[in-house]
Amino acid sequence: MENLSVTHQFILYRAHGASLGRIKEELGYSKATFSGWDEKYATEIAQLKADNFEELRQASRALAREKFDAVIQALRQLYQSGKLNPALLDTINSLFKISDEIASEVLVIPEESNKYL
Repeated sequence: MENLSVTHQFILYRAHGASLGRIKEELGYSKATFSGWDEKYATEIAQLKADNFEELRQASRALAREKFDAVIQALRQLYQSGKLNPALLDTINSLFKISDEIASEVLVIPEESNKYL
C-alpha cells in the first residue's frame, strides 16, 4: 500500500498542474509510479481541481465586485461634490442606475470555464 502522505502530496501537485517530471523531482518516486497514480486518482485530482477553481472564481468575483464598488463610490463622491463636468452628469447618473446590472454582467465567470483545467 502506498504511503498516504506521498499519495496525498501527489494528488495536490497534480491538481495544481505539476508535471509528472516535476513531481518526481519533489517526491522521488519514478514517473511510471506517478503515471499509474495519475489514472488511479484521476477522480480525486479532478475534484480537487474543480474545488480549487471554484474557490478562485469566488475570490476573483469578490475582488472584482469590491473594485467596481470603489469606482462607483468615487464617482458618487465626485458627483456629489459638484466637481464633475456637467456634460458627464447624465452619463454618470445612468451608470448609478444600472450599476448592479453592470456588476452582475461583468462579474460572471462561466461555470464551463473549469473544463479547461
